[in-house]
Amino acid sequence: MGYDFMRATGATKIVNAASARAALGVFMVAGHVHYAAGLTMGGGQVIGARIGSGLLVKKGARFVRPVFLTMVVLVMLRLLWVSHAGG
Repeated sequence: MGYDFMRATGATKIVNAASARAALGVFMVAGHVHYAAGLTMGGGQVIGARIGSGLLVKKGARFVRPVFLTMVVLVMLRLLWVSHAGG
C-alpha cells in the first residue's frame, strides 16, 4: 500500500473502531457487556491515543516507531509468560 507510519496508523484506527463497534453490538445483544470495565478501558484508550498522536505529530515516526515496537514486544512477552508459566 505504501503508507508511511502516520498514515498506516490512522488507517488501522478506522478498521479497529469499526470492528470494535460491531463486536460491542453483538455482545450487547447477548447481554455480555460489563459497562464499568468497558468505560474505564475506553477512557484509558482515549488518553493513550491522545498522548500517542501528540507524540507522533510532535516528535515524528522516528521517535514513536521504536516506542511502539517496544510495547508490542513487551505485550507479546507478557502474553507468552501468562499462557505458558501461569503468571
